[in-house]
Amino acid sequence: KTQEYGLLRIIGTTKKQVERIVFREGLILCARSLPTGAVLGGLVGYLLKPDGWHWPTTIAMALLTCAILLVVIMVASLKPVRLAAKVTPVEAMRHTSYTDDKNDKDTKKLHRSLSPRTLAGINMGRNKKKTVLTILSLGVCGILLMASASYLNAIDFEEMARLSYPRGELVIELGENGPGSYSIANDFVTQQKNNPFTDALMQSIADIDGVEDVIADRGAYNDTLLPSDTESVFMFHGFTPEDEEWLDKDLLSGTFSYDELMAGKGVVVADWADWGMYGWEPALGDIVSVKTPTGETMALMVMGIRKDTGLGTDYSMFLLPDGLIAELQPGLENPIYQVTVKAEQGKTEQIEAAVREYMSAYPDTRIRLMSDETAFLESTYNSLKMPIYFIVIFIGVFGLINLVNTLMTNVIVRKKELSVLQTLGLTGRQLRQMILAEGLYYVFGTIVLTLSVGTLSGYLLCQAFDTVGTMGTVVYQFPAFHAALYLGAVVLVQVVFSFVSLNTLKKESLVERMRGV
Repeated sequence: KTQEYGLLRIIGTTKKQVERIVFREGLILCARSLPTGAVLGGLVGYLLKPDGWHWPTTIAMALLTCAILLVVIMVASLKPVRLAAKVTPVEAMRHTSYTDDKNDKDTKKLHRSLSPRTLAGINMGRNKKKTVLTILSLGVCGILLMASASYLNAIDFEEMARLSYPRGELVIELGENGPGSYSIANDFVTQQKNNPFTDALMQSIADIDGVEDVIADRGAYNDTLLPSDTESVFMFHGFTPEDEEWLDKDLLSGTFSYDELMAGKGVVVADWADWGMYGWEPALGDIVSVKTPTGETMALMVMGIRKDTGLGTDYSMFLLPDGLIAELQPGLENPIYQVTVKAEQGKTEQIEAAVREYMSAYPDTRIRLMSDETAFLESTYNSLKMPIYFIVIFIGVFGLINLVNTLMTNVIVRKKELSVLQTLGLTGRQLRQMILAEGLYYVFGTIVLTLSVGTLSGYLLCQAFDTVGTMGTVVYQFPAFHAALYLGAVVLVQVVFSFVSLNTLKKESLVERMRGV
């Protein structure tokens, strides 16, 4: 609109008035679009999660979003406002889509090989900033899509579930809902006194076809007073001297020596993230007071702190030698609270059926399966994929709109220029090739950015999560389908627009386009 602003300057419009005109255009667009965007955004949010709809939150977020976008639009308008104010009447009347860049090395070339392809390249080089920003807007979407698709498709849900089931695929817990459902320690002790995990039952499970190992976890469930004066019920998981070696690898400080812990009545505490809920940060030398069923209090000293890694049980905040379990629960003959069954590959279902048959006589037990955990994790992450992909697609749509806007502007402001080229001998076929080549240059830049930076970002993201280990083993896989879908959409939009723009030009004669402003 350079010439339009120049005409306004001719009839007396001041620079300040031109600034206000451009700025108000932005505000008018803002007033028309933000309410619509807020309504559509709320609708999309409701469709993604109907149960999470809350009117006060929705209204507050809509107002906050509109306020932020209003500021963004005002800031974004500063540059075009200043450019418009600098337009002089003489400059406006001379204006063409060419730029007089004295630093442009190409202008020094007196002889060039002109073809539709080179003309397209020359046009893109006129405004390098616009070209780069258009490619970046499309490339950023491609990078986000590649990174998110790489990560979401690289998750091995079975390996992720294995973090909670490191020793076997099936876990039998004492208690209808596991030990954690008991808020009174003596209630669980009563269950342990009638413990179904006898030697005979353990042997019967071990004899099931496909069972490789049966592992029993022993523990004492006691009322505990933490150093922060917070009282709660905790399981004290027992270990044997043979367990020292594999437990020691997760030790952060202190000792895991069975003999030293026995001698000092010591306990090893996991570096559990939720200790803050109890107002306690474990440190060596802290005293944990444990109440026994007889009414006595036993003081355990924190002699070791370990990483909060999965041991195949949800009750491993406190680890202590087996020998001390008898002191925490005097008279308890069978302290087993959980049994883990390791199965041969492909035989989990038949083992589950046999175990359920054995345990049907003991209703106060619970069976947990790694396959259920795998299915739960897969379902949870699949529900997250839709919002993530929706955000990426949303960004991609704006990238495509930016591409269409750039191509459209190039054609509109160059109508007269293209007409001059046609009068000098540019054929309709060459014009079509030139416009198509311009769009393909943008597409090529997007492809390079997406496949290079996007692939690298996806790979590094997968490597980072694999190193952390919170998601199990994360193996990078190139998201070929997602890349092909996105880049195909970019190519399709560009090709379709090229034909549409050419048909639009054909509707006007050369004379009409030459006269057009």
